[in-house]
Amino acid sequence: MWKGSREIVFLLVIVILFTNGCYSTSFKRQVFFTEYFPQNIPKQIPNWWRVNLSQYLRLSYIDNGDESAFGGLGNDVFSPNLYSTYAAVGILDNLSSPIEDSKSVIKWIQSLQDKKGVFYDKSTLAQPIEQTYWAISTLQKLNFSPPNFQNLLQFLKNYEQNNGLFIFSNTAGKESVETGISQTYFVISILRLLKIKPEMASEIFNFKTLAKTLQIYIRDHASTNVALNDLRSGYLISAIFELSYIDVGLMPSVSYEWLSSKILEIDTLPYGVQYISLVNNLTEALDSLEINSKDVAIRISTYLEQKVLPNQNTSGGFGFGKNDWNFIEPMVTYEAIKLFKASNISYYPNIDKLTENLKAHRVKNGWIKFITFEPSVQATYYAVLLAKENGDIKKYPIKKLEKYLEGTIGDLAKSITTSKNSNGIRTVKISDISEKLKKLYYAVATYNLLEKHIPTKLRTQVINLEKTLIKELPPSSEKSDILVSAEAFSYFIHTFDILQIWPSDSFGLLNEIREITSRLAYTIKDEQAFNMQTLFEFYILNSVIRFYDLHEGNENSFIIENALSILNTGNGFKMSPQLNIPDVHSTYLGLWLIGNISGNLTTLNTDEVIKFVMASQAEYGFYYVPQRSDSGSDLRVTYEALWIIDFITVGKDYNFSLQR
Repeated sequence: MWKGSREIVFLLVIVILFTNGCYSTSFKRQVFFTEYFPQNIPKQIPNWWRVNLSQYLRLSYIDNGDESAFGGLGNDVFSPNLYSTYAAVGILDNLSSPIEDSKSVIKWIQSLQDKKGVFYDKSTLAQPIEQTYWAISTLQKLNFSPPNFQNLLQFLKNYEQNNGLFIFSNTAGKESVETGISQTYFVISILRLLKIKPEMASEIFNFKTLAKTLQIYIRDHASTNVALNDLRSGYLISAIFELSYIDVGLMPSVSYEWLSSKILEIDTLPYGVQYISLVNNLTEALDSLEINSKDVAIRISTYLEQKVLPNQNTSGGFGFGKNDWNFIEPMVTYEAIKLFKASNISYYPNIDKLTENLKAHRVKNGWIKFITFEPSVQATYYAVLLAKENGDIKKYPIKKLEKYLEGTIGDLAKSITTSKNSNGIRTVKISDISEKLKKLYYAVATYNLLEKHIPTKLRTQVINLEKTLIKELPPSSEKSDILVSAEAFSYFIHTFDILQIWPSDSFGLLNEIREITSRLAYTIKDEQAFNMQTLFEFYILNSVIRFYDLHEGNENSFIIENALSILNTGNGFKMSPQLNIPDVHSTYLGLWLIGNISGNLTTLNTDEVIKFVMASQAEYGFYYVPQRSDSGSDLRVTYEALWIIDFITVGKDYNFSLQR
């Protein structure tokens, strides 16, 4: 059960000394209202979903070694992805690591194949020919031979050009020979994977013409001794590999000389996925011509030690460069690991970290996208809340999280001192002030969740920052400015609530708050131009008005209750009067407001609210609305959905469970 009983204890707002000169300048704490915080996941939530939530939090976590935080994942991130699955299976296969529940992966990949025999995953940005190669290669590693390859051969035949090359685009005939060679590479690789002999393939494809095209290209380019780091070398290596499949006896002698000379250039290449892949393709071509040289393994070992391994990051894998300090780019990592097998290096460093990260990205049917994202102080706040409720908080080092929070506060302080024009005058926007106050609130709130208090030095820095920012809030002239100003003051009030202090009366903020609430009251009552978020900010500001027992406080309360009735859909709350359906975030705010105003839920059909929230369930979190295509799940809405479930069901015997 979550904190407290069915009755809500109200948010602590420390609202003292708003007026000019009417109150003591000493600090004083006044209890007014406190937010209802859950402590545990509601009992109706099954264990399998809690395990998924743990994985969701793990994937949202960013650790750079010195500090750590959480970030927001994008939409549909928990669906399997062919690009990631191909690379992950390839990595594990090369590391001789077991692949659990391979049957589910096989079944999912099979579902991607159409009647033509082509494999295509809509979430993967690559041409069907490339995806088909990935799919067949992955299935082979899982000891499964794909059916329907006869239809696939006919599909390939349809894209064969007059020169024998294959081009899979709508601009066939206008593409360069190099484009044809690069796409023909996948055709030849697929034929090799399917163990189709060249003689059989020649009955379907015009390999005589293709061989002539490749011979001409090889002679023209290998004779110029093109360097390995030259873009053209990749096409040349592919051409040699393709011709070796058709008939190695047709290979121009210059191919052997050129390939052998490139061995000496391997360890001169820089770091980069294109160069790592190039070396793998070179070894593939050398093998196809049966060119054996001990120098290959030596040069690859040197390249790995000097250029590749220094770029291994904290994930145990590789990104696009040193700046990717914890990001696994699956294809880069797969290509790097393939190099290890061709080297003299006997072990792969940090293999445990890599396999742990791969496991975190595994869902039942495959591997999800490996994405990079920025840390977010708001996401960190909700992640910490969820981690505490789900019993996961001990998995994350508190000191590292605190260092990120301290850095966030420090960066905000620096931004204030540096954002000045040439005359030394600070130029500020209302939206910038609001955003900074928002970040400060979430930083302090997260710190409070972790340690129950914020260190004195950091606390003083936050107070000074809050003073500076709120004093610099520009006057609100437009309606949109009023809304942003209300948001800014709301975060300001919340932050001082957490700090359990209120600054001196020299601020003179009460009149400004009264002006903003007055204009908001008109907008909500007379113009009906409001949304649930605005209503929430209006309530927070009006709490200050009511604290001072000002005459407009009660009238504003009636306005809030009336506006709530307009946004009430019976099974939840909608964001604005113009919309027809509820969403989880608005329902959370609506229930929060009802709890703080009256606690009376009779205007809602709570059974229908639960049904609506459960319809918004995702396998790893919650969506804002049941229509999955319109929104994605995130940490905030997941927390809010769980809050709603417990808020309504606590003390009642609701017999329901999340469905797979």
